[in-house]
Amino acid sequence: METFRFLLFGFAGVSVVFWVAIIALWHAYMFPRFFNEDKGLNTVINQEIKVSTDPILGSLVNSNNFTNRDKYSMKNLVIADFSPASNNFKLNKLYTTVMIGVTFASFIFLTYGLSSSITTVS
Repeated sequence: METFRFLLFGFAGVSVVFWVAIIALWHAYMFPRFFNEDKGLNTVINQEIKVSTDPILGSLVNSNNFTNRDKYSMKNLVIADFSPASNNFKLNKLYTTVMIGVTFASFIFLTYGLSSSITTVS
């Protein structure tokens, strides 16, 4: 019976991690649309391409070595934005607060849920 309980809680923990990852990907895909963060993204990219075509590291990096990322569907999932400050980029405080809140709540939910399933009352 103890083995069954251990496997059941283990499966529940793995499924919670899986669903949190799915929900996080959905939020990362949909929040920019809700807060209009991806509006005007194409104009910023076009401006950056026109500004400079030289590689950042000069001749150390050959741009032919990088793979083409046009085949990916989630182009608005931006992990880091290295655009210059001349684009007048302004931080959306509500969007940032919601994303930090979702991350913090997911962390608390995972740690509490997994720790309560591991500890046993004797």
